[in-house]
This record gives sequence, C-alpha cells and structure tokens, in this order.
Amino acid sequence: MIVRTTVTVIGIVLMWVAMWCTYTGYLTSGAMALTEAGLIGTVWMTNLIGRMMEESY
Repeated sequence: MIVRTTVTVIGIVLMWVAMWCTYTGYLTSGAMALTEAGLIGTVWMTNLIGRMMEESY
C-alpha cells in the first residue's frame, strides 16, 4: 500500500514538473506527451501489480 501511494505521488509530481518544463520551453509538447504517457503507464502498472499482490493472484 505504501509503495503504491509513494509511486503515485512521485508520478503526479513528475507530471507537474513535465508540464512546467513545457510551459517554460524546456520540453516540446511531443516530448511532454511521451513523458506523461510513460509516467501514467508506470503508475498504472505499479498500482495494478500492487493490487494483484494484495489479492494474492
């Protein structure tokens, strides 16, 4: 549970950082889209695996 929460919070913070970098011009919109997709996928998979481990699949 704590690992899933930690990964989710870190993922959200990194998404905000990616948006800020795009706003300031450090990232292009395409790079931001790939970064966001990667972060969302990582958070989603971590939560899925964590739930499966809790349910003991």
